Amino acid sequence: MDDADHPLRSDRLSLVPLQRDHREDLLRAPADGRLWDLRFTNVPGPDTVDAYLETALVGRAAGTVIPYAIEVDSQVVGSTRFWKLDRANRKVEIGHS
Repeated sequence: MDDADHPLRSDRLSLVPLQRDHREDLLRAPADGRLWDLRFTNVPGPDTVDAYLETALVGRAAGTVIPYAIEVDSQVVGSTRFWKLDRANRKVEIGHS
């Protein structure tokens, strides 16, 4: 099993490996404020969520990112990634949250 296949969990919060099945949850989470329409952030919306997921999953397959769905009390509230993986120096950045 690859590191990217392991969920990270605490009492209420979980980071679970991002899957295409999270599509509807990722649209539902920001829908109340239509966050994808805001100019100062980049939240996937109905027109961009498929490309967002594809980029994340291709990156995971290439070993360049580790994308997660963020769950609070088992409800998806967004996503995040470990990216700019530098395995040789054991460094990573957190982004795309």
